[in-house]
Amino acid sequence: MTPELRAITQRIEEVEKQVAHLAALVTEQSDTDRTVVAQSFVVRDEQGRRRAELGMSVPVGHKEADPWVGIFDADENLRACIGVGGRGKHGAIEGPWLEMYNQKGNVGVEIGFDEDNPTLRLFNEEGKPTAALASSELGPSIFLFNPDGKQ
Repeated sequence: MTPELRAITQRIEEVEKQVAHLAALVTEQSDTDRTVVAQSFVVRDEQGRRRAELGMSVPVGHKEADPWVGIFDADENLRACIGVGGRGKHGAIEGPWLEMYNQKGNVGVEIGFDEDNPTLRLFNEEGKPTAALASSELGPSIFLFNPDGKQ
């Protein structure tokens, strides 16, 4: 075998190994029974900006992490968030919750549970509460707040 033929043969064998390795990776990635374990997953757009995140976070005043999903705008500002467990931005909701934020980053709408009772809270552009609708064993309740956020 000539040196040129030997070099070509070696290159072909190397390419075959790379193709086999890539085939194994593709097969592994397409395995629907595969479990991926992580603390968080971040979805980025084509410019590399964070647009969504699924993860565990420790709310303010809590010691344990809780699951949450955040949706971000093109400027990477949090615009919507859903989670379960304790949370720290507004109130002591301990069950499932959903928040939507304005362009300033302040919460505008919050839906959740105070204990087992569903609650809807509305906030002004500065993130101060303006109204709340709650249901409890005593029946429905409506709460209104002054511009300073006092009930």
